[in-house]
Amino acid sequence: MTIEHYDPKHIKNNPWQTRQRETDAEHIKDLALDIKKNGLLQIPIGRIITIDGAGAVQLAFGHNRLRAYLYLDLPLMPVDVRALTDEQMAAFAWSENEKRRDVMAIERARAIQQRINDFKWTNRQAADALGVDHSTISNMLRLLKLPDELQMANIEGKLSERQMEALLPLFEMPEENRKLIETNSYYYNQPAEIIREALAGHSSDYLRKEVDRYLNGASHDLEKAEFKLNELFKENEKIYCGTCNTCDRRMASRNRCFDGICFKTKTDWVHRLYLANASIESGYDMIDETKGGYTTDLPDGSWEKDLRAQILATKCPNIRLMYTENQSKDIAGFPHARLVCDKRNNSCTCIKGIKLLEHQNYFSKASAQEIIDDKGTREEMEEMEPGKPINSDKGEIVELETEPVINNLDLEDAVRECRKSKAEAVKKFDELQNKVEKLIKQSLFELKPGAFYPLMRSYGIPMEGELDLDVIFDDLAERVARYVLPENYDDLEDLLRIIDLHLENLELGKLEDFEKIIVVPVDQDTKIPVL
Repeated sequence: MTIEHYDPKHIKNNPWQTRQRETDAEHIKDLALDIKKNGLLQIPIGRIITIDGAGAVQLAFGHNRLRAYLYLDLPLMPVDVRALTDEQMAAFAWSENEKRRDVMAIERARAIQQRINDFKWTNRQAADALGVDHSTISNMLRLLKLPDELQMANIEGKLSERQMEALLPLFEMPEENRKLIETNSYYYNQPAEIIREALAGHSSDYLRKEVDRYLNGASHDLEKAEFKLNELFKENEKIYCGTCNTCDRRMASRNRCFDGICFKTKTDWVHRLYLANASIESGYDMIDETKGGYTTDLPDGSWEKDLRAQILATKCPNIRLMYTENQSKDIAGFPHARLVCDKRNNSCTCIKGIKLLEHQNYFSKASAQEIIDDKGTREEMEEMEPGKPINSDKGEIVELETEPVINNLDLEDAVRECRKSKAEAVKKFDELQNKVEKLIKQSLFELKPGAFYPLMRSYGIPMEGELDLDVIFDDLAERVARYVLPENYDDLEDLLRIIDLHLENLELGKLEDFEKIIVVPVDQDTKIPVL
């Protein structure tokens, strides 16, 4: 150990110094006054180095004492000069600053990274040399993935280590995708907004929840993928990377995919393969994926079992297989294969046709179960065979009559005829409305309660200008007519039936009576009911 005196202006700092910000000036001033009063109580340690061919002194530690000497403008400063290696110099700096509580997380992380770079250490070697757990080294170095502005916010005391850890996942996702996703406003808080909230002082727990919500909304969980991550797909304009394990759009730390198009394309391929196998097993073709619009669901409720059975019995070629996330019992052994109609946007003629034929009493034969319930119990009946009479326990012969066989072409014809009939009803609609309004108007003059009942659903009576009963009742009649006239009907006969039903409920007669109605004027003394 040799104590030498050097000009403070020619003394250099330790290049492995952990703290990267200057100590508070007030603290340096207090230290300088203490040195002036009591002298230097601990002499700094340093070594001789050569810079540009000239000798210089480099401190191992004692940087605040050097600044105090510069503040006092003293000519010489004592230094304990020793022969120190680079690693010893780094160890002195780390040891000195680990005792200080004001060293920030980013300062420590940068110091560790510098030692790894300079001394070619592995993370484990760095942990052993610095006396820190290996996991701590890894977690500290992750903080360096944060942008410079956030690192400086930590050094300046504006952002805590826990807040930085909460923000880290935003910068561990693929940068290309992060910039792309930030333009999509439908996700939860964007990264820029979450960062602003962090700098505004929001807690690390709050930030962590916001980051999780953002990542979950902007990516897909590969743990739930229906394909294997090492499965090889042919790359094309929709498949970015053949295998997910090697993809740079995968966030490995959370096993999430940030390429929605690629993820969906691979998933669709798995679904098509699944449906192809279900098609071989069942004989039904797969849906046509090139069609626009949406497929039509087949009836599936417990009260629609007969309707569903009738549709399947038609062997309609538009009944296809579609992949469903929910469980389905349509195809044995393939719970995700569901039968749908490939005619798009609720245009299935099988459903409409069967309902029309039911409306026309086309399916009027009693079912076998109804016959059994009427004639005897199932146990009391003989085994049923198609075309063979059945004897009940009472000795009666029961004829089992089957429903008429229909096919999809018959149903299309029925729907086509329905459209023609409905077109005729549309042409007659205005005429029927005028007739209904005449009946309602007459009923209003006659003070029939039924004509006033629908008015209870409205919000007032027009009272503009002079009191003119004819004008007022015209308007009221139009309102009540809208209540009576149906919005949906299948044909002209159906339209007339629904109108008559509403009129009968209001005790206002029937449509066939319209021609007999004559609207007559009334005296001004006629009492008008108050609504």
